[in-house]
Amino acid sequence: MPAYDINWSSHNHSDPFYICAIEKIISMSIKNLIVSEINKNGPLTISRFMDHCLYNKKFGYYTTKNQPIGTMGDFITSPEISQVFGELIGLWLVQTWIDRGKPSPFSLIELGPGNGTMMLDILNATKKFSDFIEPASIILVENSDALKASQKRILRDYHPIWIDNILDIPEQPLFLIANEFLDALPIRQFKKENNIWHERYVALSDNDELHFMYAPSNFNKELNVLYGGVPNDIIVETSDITQTILSDLSKKILQNGGVCLFIDYGYFEGVGETLQAVHQHAYAHPLANLGKTDLTAQVNFKNVFNLFKRKGLRATNLENQGNFLLRLGIQQRAEVLAKNLPETKKKLHFDAIDRLIKSDQMGTLFKVMGVTNEGTPILPFLE
Repeated sequence: MPAYDINWSSHNHSDPFYICAIEKIISMSIKNLIVSEINKNGPLTISRFMDHCLYNKKFGYYTTKNQPIGTMGDFITSPEISQVFGELIGLWLVQTWIDRGKPSPFSLIELGPGNGTMMLDILNATKKFSDFIEPASIILVENSDALKASQKRILRDYHPIWIDNILDIPEQPLFLIANEFLDALPIRQFKKENNIWHERYVALSDNDELHFMYAPSNFNKELNVLYGGVPNDIIVETSDITQTILSDLSKKILQNGGVCLFIDYGYFEGVGETLQAVHQHAYAHPLANLGKTDLTAQVNFKNVFNLFKRKGLRATNLENQGNFLLRLGIQQRAEVLAKNLPETKKKLHFDAIDRLIKSDQMGTLFKVMGVTNEGTPILPFLE
């Protein structure tokens, strides 16, 4: 694989010719890396393929993309749509902290903070509660240097701490938010052919082009326990890294107490392929534009629920994002903010709120699940 030392600082990042050239280098470099590994070890699982494309230290999507999130990026998240989203989440966290006796000190954590927008809105909304902010250690779990740079800039007044691993979370009560974090974790895909489980791989054709293929799986017994009733030719998805991260997080909550709030697009019942690629706000082929396209999969919240339950924690039933935000008072907050807006901006303001709560937009597709210790107060608006 050719090595490229990309000096990002010496170029005009907005120059379309420069951007195109860099994206071609990244795409070819990721492909060369994948082709080399396939030639050496055989076809790649979907999980391994996603890991290369998203998180490779030199050429991965999240490690090289300066602006993956927002109108200038490939996708937009709820905090980027309206500040009200983060503000309401912040007030929800304050209430759960009060309900648990105001533990001090504690960790205020975000997994995959993106540009840092949501944490900024959370902190701006809660800074008037000095007894909440002062004992809080603000911790961001982030592996992307490009995104860390954005977070450092936008959160410079709050002095957060960055860690790379759940196991590095301090041994103290934690209050954690993960918005569109789980969907970005690599998955594996399986389906039954003639009642025998096969795994989906990325392989090479005779002319060195990447393509999908299936091969018999070594996990027939385990898959039959979980998905034995699934018909032939229907894809099911699992995520080893999700299981690892949530298991490590469970240990921290069991040892120290805490609350987690997961918001993501996903499902509780059902099977089928959900892997998708997004580039410049449009769907793309997962095997095209490697390293410059976001790859995601919907979250299987039933697996998340069952994991926390097995670990001895309490997970809430799944709620739609729209219902959750309405109970938190999003419409009332939107009306207050609108009073200070010029008429020309009010429509955009309310359109953004609708995007978050309407059933035909993000209100139903996006789900909310809370997690906490058994025997602790209920989680507001979720139980």
